[in-house]
Amino acid sequence: MGMEVWLYSHGSNGEFTIDTIQRCYTLKSLWNDRAVRSTWKKLPKQSAIVFYKDARCSGDSITSRNTPSGSYSFEDSGKLNKEVSSFMVYTTSEDPSMGKVEITADDPGSLFDKAELNGTTGSQ
Repeated sequence: MGMEVWLYSHGSNGEFTIDTIQRCYTLKSLWNDRAVRSTWKKLPKQSAIVFYKDARCSGDSITSRNTPSGSYSFEDSGKLNKEVSSFMVYTTSEDPSMGKVEITADDPGSLFDKAELNGTTGSQ
């Protein structure tokens, strides 16, 4: 059972199904710098999710410990609004010890094409 992270922009949304904690997920161009809000579910208990301004889990960040499910409004908080480029779920530290990969949205029934995550090379 994968963890689900949803990103929302005005009029569209994207679901990202991930299966690894301590892995940095960099958003491909379609969702890079677009999110105004996020929700998540099925995260491990005692974990946290962190969103980063820059690719490869760097730059300014916002961390939420609302797990296994929760939400965050970048727009309402005025932090990282339309600036999120990567995210990670972690339990021990913000070190992406399980690697860094690029990810595209699953097909949530919106305008996005079905995509696959290639965790070995970080590309499609």
